[in-house]
Amino acid sequence: MQRTPARPTITPPDTTPPDTTPPDTTPPDTDVPEAQSTATSTTTVTEPPSPGDPGVQSPGDPGAQVPGDPGVQVPGDPGVTSPGDPGATSPGDPDAPQVASDPATTVPIYTSSAGADCAVSKCIALTFSGGPGPETRQFLQVLQAHGAHATFFVTGAQVTQNADVVAAIAGSGNEIGNGTFSQPDMTTLSAADQATELRETDDAVRSATGIEPTLFRPMGGHTSSDVVAAGKRQGLTEVLWDLDTQDYSDQSDPSAVAAAIERAKPGQIVMLHDTFAASATGLDQALTVLAKKGYVFVTASQLLGSRR
Repeated sequence: MQRTPARPTITPPDTTPPDTTPPDTTPPDTDVPEAQSTATSTTTVTEPPSPGDPGVQSPGDPGAQVPGDPGVQVPGDPGVTSPGDPGATSPGDPDAPQVASDPATTVPIYTSSAGADCAVSKCIALTFSGGPGPETRQFLQVLQAHGAHATFFVTGAQVTQNADVVAAIAGSGNEIGNGTFSQPDMTTLSAADQATELRETDDAVRSATGIEPTLFRPMGGHTSSDVVAAGKRQGLTEVLWDLDTQDYSDQSDPSAVAAAIERAKPGQIVMLHDTFAASATGLDQALTVLAKKGYVFVTASQLLGSRR
C-alpha cells in the first residue's frame, strides 16, 4: 500500500503594514535649578467683534462705510500714513503737533486792521514820512506784531536807494504815498517843478512795486492851493495830519514818543518819521496801550474813506 506524501504547511505572508511611528525624541525631564526663576506669562485673547454685536457696522448697514467708499481712507492710500511710515509721527514725538497743556492760558491776539470799519471802530491812521531807510524795517515789524497797518509817504530819492524796503512796505499790506522826490518846500516851487517832484516819486514807486500812489504829502506840511492843484493834476490827494508827534525831538526817550502817540483820538491821522529807531520803540509801546483801549490802526485811505 502506497502512502500519500504529507502536504507541506504554507504560512500566508504577513500583510500588516510596518510601524511607521517616529521614535520618541522628547528629551528627558530636566529639573530647573532652584536659583533660576520660572516666570509665567499670560496672554489675553480678545475675541474680535462680530457683525450683529452692538456698535458693530456691517457693509450694507445705514451709514456704514467700507474701503472704496468716497472719503474712506485705508493704509496705502495716497496721503495716509501709518505708524512706522517715513514722516509719520506719534504723540510724544518731537515733530508731532503739540497740544496746549493748559487750555486756560491765553496770549494777546491782535486782529488785522485790513477789514476795519472806521465808521464804527475807534480808528487811528498811522502815517510816516522821511523814509524809506534801514530803520523802516523795524517799523514794519512793529506794525505786523500788532496787526496794524499804516501809510508811508516815501521820498522819491530814498526809494531809488531802498527799492527792497519799499517792496516790503507794499508786500506787508501797508499803503505807499508820495512824499515828493527831494522834500523841498513845495510852496516855493514853480508849477513845473512841483509836477516834477511828484511825477518822479510816482515813477520810482511804480518801478519798485508796480503800485501807483493816490495820496501825497508835502514836506513839513507846507502847502497852498497851487500845491493841492499840482497833486490833483497827477491824480494825487493831499493828506496832512491831525497829530504831529514831533518824534524827532524825543529820540533819547522812546517813552516820550509813546506818550505823544497815545494822545491820539478816534478818527485822527498821526504823523511820525520812519527814520528814527527810537520812534519804532515808542510806537511799539503806544500800540500796546492803545490796543487795550480798543483802538484799531489803519491806513490813511481807510480812515478817509469813512469820512466821506
